[in-house]
Amino acid sequence: MTQRRRVGVFASLSLVTQLLAMVAGIIVVRGLDKPDYALYAIAFAAISGANAIVSAGISSTLLARGGRSLRDGGTVARAAKAAHWVRRRSLLLASVPTVALVSAMFIANGADPFSTIVAGIATLVAIWSALSADLSRIVLQLHNRLAAIQWIMVTSATLRVVMFAALLLVPERTSSEYVITFAAVGVVDAFMLHKASRQFKKSPEKADPAEKHEFIVSFRRSIIAVSLLAIGDQVVNVLLTLAGNTDGIAEVTALSRFSIAFVALNTTIFNIAAPALARLPNSRGEIRQGTLRMISVYGGFSLAYVTLGTICAPLLLWLLGPGYEDLTTELTIVLAGSAIANFAMGGIGAVNHARGWLRWSWTYALFYALWIGGNYLFNDLSTSVGAAILRASLAVAMLAPQVVRYVAGYRSIPRNTD
Repeated sequence: MTQRRRVGVFASLSLVTQLLAMVAGIIVVRGLDKPDYALYAIAFAAISGANAIVSAGISSTLLARGGRSLRDGGTVARAAKAAHWVRRRSLLLASVPTVALVSAMFIANGADPFSTIVAGIATLVAIWSALSADLSRIVLQLHNRLAAIQWIMVTSATLRVVMFAALLLVPERTSSEYVITFAAVGVVDAFMLHKASRQFKKSPEKADPAEKHEFIVSFRRSIIAVSLLAIGDQVVNVLLTLAGNTDGIAEVTALSRFSIAFVALNTTIFNIAAPALARLPNSRGEIRQGTLRMISVYGGFSLAYVTLGTICAPLLLWLLGPGYEDLTTELTIVLAGSAIANFAMGGIGAVNHARGWLRWSWTYALFYALWIGGNYLFNDLSTSVGAAILRASLAVAMLAPQVVRYVAGYRSIPRNTD
């Protein structure tokens, strides 16, 4: 199969996965009232954030280190073992504060003790499964097993839709059932990815202490920036909770569901373009060309996304169900923020990820402080529009440090490589 055809098949399966994920998200929104959906959103944000923290610097280092190994005729098995060793220890560091935060947020937003305990347990299970799945996925990416990744994603997305739809038959639904289901599907996803990648992770050699040290250094260098990035959604939830705007948590999370439109593009970039960038020689010219292509693709897609989303606002808000139909302005604001956020992570962020450019990651702290301070002082967080602005402006705080990292990484390449 040619590269162009492989990209086409990959993008098509990504589109199927995207549609299934959108359906699953809408089922949850329509299946829960706003207070319960806010609790689900809090748990989901905590799971996503903790997984990012556990993977801080490790995923990009494994991608870059694995790419170098394959270029030199070696394997990724030893590097994968070292990455897994560091991740297990980072999981222990992230577990306690994550569960404590979820519990506190649940209680502050009116959850009963049972729902709070269930959310804590499900969060731990989901973090563990996501950790395992991400490691296996990177190994498969490096060996160009893209079809396996995509079919597993489609299978998991289908299972999630079926199980979420089945919950609609439960007369009195709460966030607990949906959080448990989300975690259970994550376990299945991790098992399938582990089975598909097992042959590439087998090695009689133990993890090399030098490679462990490389991953530890990357983790330490990235942990502050990634933590700030990962807890962005949680900061949104905390600020809205302090403002007494529980409905705002549900609204901005529901409106953000439509950013699923970027899934096919982001998946294609991270599974095809990023590994290709990782394998490129250290050349300013080639990196610059790859970056310009990223900007062109994301720029065109983002413009179409915001324009069509605004035109189709009545239909999109109808899909979310009662209580969301008057949020047209809020939808446009959130769509614009989603476009910037996806470019930050999947566009220029993909280049940084693939090349292992981590310098100046500490600037996340600066831009996040400006974001929090600006919204706290000048934004009315008790309103729906204020909640949407808070969520959308987070994207700017995500983009700025990615630009700083890219500039630092690009300037580190020798000038004579144009």
